[in-house]
Amino acid sequence: MTGAYQVRFLTEAKAALREAATHIAGQDGPGRAADWLRGMYDSVDGLEVAPAALAPVQVRAGRAIHSKLAMKSYRLYYVIDEPRRTVS
Repeated sequence: MTGAYQVRFLTEAKAALREAATHIAGQDGPGRAADWLRGMYDSVDGLEVAPAALAPVQVRAGRAIHSKLAMKSYRLYYVIDEPRRTVS
């Protein structure tokens, strides 16, 4: 698709998601944790097409930080790198 962005999860984000999934597995079982983790990764759908559709919530070090609600209860934060066409 022309104009598409590549969505990448930073190492720190992946580690935070794994830590949360481990906690959920301890509370509700591994099946629930796997479902939760899959839902979090699925929550980025649409960012590869129109990441700037959501207005920035703040600017840090000159970079606009965007936010997206994930699974009704969680918030994902991301930045857009226009020259590289990536969302992190």
